[in-house]
Amino acid sequence: MGWRIATAADRDQITAHLQAHLETSMFPLGNLIAHGVDAGGSQAKTATTYILHGRPVSALVGVTNVGMLLPQFGADPMPEGLPEALRGRRISGSV
Repeated sequence: MGWRIATAADRDQITAHLQAHLETSMFPLGNLIAHGVDAGGSQAKTATTYILHGRPVSALVGVTNVGMLLPQFGADPMPEGLPEALRGRRISGSV
């Protein structure tokens, strides 16, 4: 399994994953509600969402246009392959 950029078709699975881990999903869930799944806009807080490919979604991370990470990895503290998936992205911090 590898990482891929989420699409609007993944929104229900992403929402379910975030709601299953609600106590640690405030930032990624708020961003999803406010801005959607992909970084189609130019606002600083708009994020591209990367999901660990598989069904159901077991891990995800949003990367905002200013480089903030919005992770929800579920039970895995650092899913394999994430650094490679984010290669080339400017990362400025994490929540």
